[in-house]
Parts: sequence; structure tokens; C-alpha cells
Amino acid sequence: LVIAVTGLMAAMTVPRLLVAVDRSRGLAAVHFLAGRMALARAQAVSRSVVVALRFEPGSRGTAFSVVQDGNRNGVRTVDIQAQIDRFIEPPSLLSDLFPGVEIGLVPQAPAPEAVQLSGTSILSFTPAGTGTSGSIYVRGKDGTQWAVRVPGVTGAHGAHTALPGQARGVDDGTAAIAPDAAAAAEGRARERD
Repeated sequence: LVIAVTGLMAAMTVPRLLVAVDRSRGLAAVHFLAGRMALARAQAVSRSVVVALRFEPGSRGTAFSVVQDGNRNGVRTVDIQAQIDRFIEPPSLLSDLFPGVEIGLVPQAPAPEAVQLSGTSILSFTPAGTGTSGSIYVRGKDGTQWAVRVPGVTGAHGAHTALPGQARGVDDGTAAIAPDAAAAAEGRARERD
């Protein structure tokens, strides 16, 4: 009887534990990516040169690398290809560091693309500490949609999450916007226009 009760308790607990692990990995990946952005910003200020994160889609997912400007005209794709702008860190995938987590969108995400940086795939930080504005969306294995947002003026960043069907805060106090809440807010904004 004790073994049966223990087995039943384990069967009920393990799935919840796995969901919590997946959600924790997603949160850790978002904080890692936001930390890489903060480090790139600090490197740009301390080195007095533009430093950028470059996002590249590939067969295994979207990789990101850290690149430093080599000719004082900003980090540009053509300069990266010509090896004028050099890699500080080679391309890496979030899924290699955080299994089940990747730069991407969940179905019905409140965004058309996972990397939204004003039409570019390069998130640059200047020696003045400013940065390209935009959002990078991260998809968790459990269906959680995370977003790291960078307002260009300050170059600071914030992490947000969208949980399917609900709006709630996450453990680190960041805001949460559920897809249905985002759609409702967007509809209200259109009504005002």
C-alpha cells in the first residue's frame, strides 16, 4: 500500500516538476541573453567602439554572436563578411546552452518575427551607451514566449514573458503579457487612432 501511494504521488509530481524545470530554463536563457546584451553595451562604452550582437538564422535555429566594429563605421554585415568587424564571441545557439529553449516564436505569438530590430539582424551598442531598439523573442519548451526588449535611447534591456492564456508576473518581477491580453491592448490602441 505504501509503495502504491508513493508511486501515485511520484506520478502526479514529476510532470509538474518537469514543467517547472522547463520554465526555469527559459527564464535562465532570457537572463543569459539579456546579460550578453548588457556586457556588449559595457564593452562598447569601455572600448569606445561599437559592439553588437548579430542574430543569424540557420538550420538548427537562430544563433547569435558578438561582433566589434573594426573601422569606426558601426557593425555592418558587409564588414563582418570582409572580416573588418571581428567576432568577440563566435555564433552560439541558446538551445546548446539551455536545452529546449531557442530564439523563436510560439504559435499565435504577438510578433511576426523572433528578431525585431528595425529591419536588421544586428543589435548594436555605441560608445555613448545607446543601442538599437527592438525585441528578441525566446521560446521555451513549455510553450512560454519570452521577449528581451531594448529601448534604443538607453540601451538598457528588460525581459518579459507571455504565458498561454494568462497574464502574471514571473519570479524576477518582470512584466508578463499574455497573447490574448496583448491582442486586446492592440485592439484598444487601434480604436483610439
